[in-house]
Amino acid sequence: MIDYTELLSEKCTPEIVEMVTENNLYGKAAQYWPLPAPRLVDTSPACRSAIVGYYSPDISAASSARLLETYTKEATICSDAHSPETVERIREAASRISDAPKLPNVFFSMLIRNEIDLRDDLKHRFPEGSAPGNYKSTDDLFIYHLYLAHYGDPDAFDWLANSVAMIKGPQETIRALEALENLKIENRDRIFRTYVDDHRQTLSLSGTPGYKVSGFARYFLGIPEHDGRGRIMNEKGEPIPHKEFDGGPWVTQ
Repeated sequence: MIDYTELLSEKCTPEIVEMVTENNLYGKAAQYWPLPAPRLVDTSPACRSAIVGYYSPDISAASSARLLETYTKEATICSDAHSPETVERIREAASRISDAPKLPNVFFSMLIRNEIDLRDDLKHRFPEGSAPGNYKSTDDLFIYHLYLAHYGDPDAFDWLANSVAMIKGPQETIRALEALENLKIENRDRIFRTYVDDHRQTLSLSGTPGYKVSGFARYFLGIPEHDGRGRIMNEKGEPIPHKEFDGGPWVTQ
């Protein structure tokens, strides 16, 4: 069994060890990770993993939302440095977090990166039979189905395919395709092929034509970009009037 106080001393500087061991997760400081973001960047993955392992037993659904966000991010970022015992501590913490009022943004990424199967623990939170819909890629229900599809659930894959098809706007469609690619969902190419000729296009903040849905689908499939005209739309799927740029190949209808 790992002594995490000793592991901290071995992997971290004395200053960091003091900051970690003196931080009371149940007091006012419970809102904050002991190391600010700039310090984390300069801290080794082995030390950051040791901090995650040290704090894991005190992480629960009652922890502050701010603390849970940082904990899950750190457990995800440092996944390659975790020992099997640390992963088990993360699994136990994740089981408790699953009862939190709101799941942290990278909760499912943490589970996938650490190969933690919590499907049974999460059934109470996500009842079976939820209909596909026009969800954002950041919605818990969408990410939950990504998680199920990661484990090869064919019903979850079909749910994702149908939900992506219901997204009206180009930006959200692109984000959904990115989520499928980033989590390496099996058979995701089947969904990407549906969008190789999808000409919906975003409009940049500067008012110039942005990204096309087909461009991302083709990039993920490793095939050449489409030279066809784009259809610039908002997230409701409505054409956006815009000025022309040097006779560029952009239309709104």
